[in-house]
Amino acid sequence: MTCRFAILSIATFAVTAALAQTSETAKAPANLKEAESTGLQRVNMGELRALIPGVHQVRGPTGTVKRTMKADGRLEREGFRETTGAWRFDDSRNAYCIELVIRRGFQKECYGVFRSPQEGHFFDYDLATGFYSRTWTPLKEQQGP
Repeated sequence: MTCRFAILSIATFAVTAALAQTSETAKAPANLKEAESTGLQRVNMGELRALIPGVHQVRGPTGTVKRTMKADGRLEREGFRETTGAWRFDDSRNAYCIELVIRRGFQKECYGVFRSPQEGHFFDYDLATGFYSRTWTPLKEQQGP
């Protein structure tokens, strides 16, 4: 009985994860090289500065969260594992970087951003690994100073 439940749970999770990726947004290539080879356009620093700071709906492997990147460099994430941290631009790598406060210390990552074929959506790729990380879209609401 327990084995059947485990198999059913794993199958349900796999189907749910697959549907979450494809139901509302275009499917992201698995890594940076695939994104480039399929012709996706990397967002340049001028465009990135127009999108960030701001409020974004972020969809990744753990679900959907609301991410607020404030003009003073603070970052707040609401939803799955709410947390705070900081963000900055990395001009030399054409990327943005985040530092999140997590249970075991800090999580530091830098992301290259590609424009999704779906209007208004963006794909983040972790520059350390080259793999797809999440899809995000700017929200209409504006944050205060």
